[in-house]
Amino acid sequence: MLSVKYRDDCKKVGNIITCRNKEYRIVDQVGKGSYGPIYLAKYVAKPNLYFAVKCLTKSEESNPSEAVKRRDILHQKEIEIHNLLSGNKNIVGLEFICATPMNYYLGMEYCSYGDLYDAITSSENNIHNNNKIHPYRNLRGNVAMIKDIFLQILDSVMYCHSNNVYHRDLKPENVLIGQDGTIKLADFGLATRDFWSSEYGCGSSFYMSPEIHDKNFCINNKMFSYFSESGTPMYCPAFSDVWSLGIIFINLCFGRNPWKLANATDNTFIEFMRNPKVLYYLFPLSQECFTIIMSMLQLDPAKRTTLHNLHKMVSISTNFFKFQEPSKANSGKTQNSNGKKQWDISLAVENPGPGAIQT
Repeated sequence: MLSVKYRDDCKKVGNIITCRNKEYRIVDQVGKGSYGPIYLAKYVAKPNLYFAVKCLTKSEESNPSEAVKRRDILHQKEIEIHNLLSGNKNIVGLEFICATPMNYYLGMEYCSYGDLYDAITSSENNIHNNNKIHPYRNLRGNVAMIKDIFLQILDSVMYCHSNNVYHRDLKPENVLIGQDGTIKLADFGLATRDFWSSEYGCGSSFYMSPEIHDKNFCINNKMFSYFSESGTPMYCPAFSDVWSLGIIFINLCFGRNPWKLANATDNTFIEFMRNPKVLYYLFPLSQECFTIIMSMLQLDPAKRTTLHNLHKMVSISTNFFKFQEPSKANSGKTQNSNGKKQWDISLAVENPGPGAIQT
């Protein structure tokens, strides 16, 4: 992944950004990406209206390095792609773009409930900003809620792909929760419109597909890279997005990752390549859940499910968790007050294994 330090000359807290005769006052810094900080800003004319403002640094060098040139190209692509997709209910809205001699400021809708990572990992998400009830409180083990979130993520990715946009950095941190609880896909800094790509190592390591980790990835001497007419190895970003969705689905169900890296350096992933049913050891999942996960985590990229088929599978699913018989329960933990079976998700906590999402 490209890493270029940004200049520390973006607007400071308390300063004003002026765009088309409208003023936005920066009130806080709420994030920090590879290419610049993200601020919370309020519209001066309507102090109760807030925006998230991303600062992207421009190059002022007369002879910039190749890394800086590529960063500037990525900035332009991000603005173009986000502007194209903005307007869909499951895409973070791009409300304004302000260009100064040194920076771009991208004004986006403010998602007050934070990101999906926090919703998955936080044990205190019942109350959020301004004492509002979090729309996805008590997420763990809630099949209906998991389905609702994942189907909205799918809708956002399907919309991207229908516009020939491939995200390449799908992860819970890039899935935001809007003020009305709507799921919103964000951060198009690594997105591409190329159906084939030779940019390997692009994305976040936990969520990257094996063919992006290693262009020489193969099983039983079968390589999964494609090649251009000139012999350059390539991968399909659309297939890689499906793999990332599989890891996100596991995050939603069990609160952690199955492995740290999907490559030959990770022992858990090596075991998965030998026998995918190792997932039954790692997680208390149902057969239905296993089928859904495996439709996304096919080692051969071309065998991964289509997004439309995945949407159908998840829509009609009823249970993601393995039932534990009452006789095998510890202190009746798998029974409610009526003696009925409940989902046993304790194994996911007691046996955190490698690649916990908190890592």
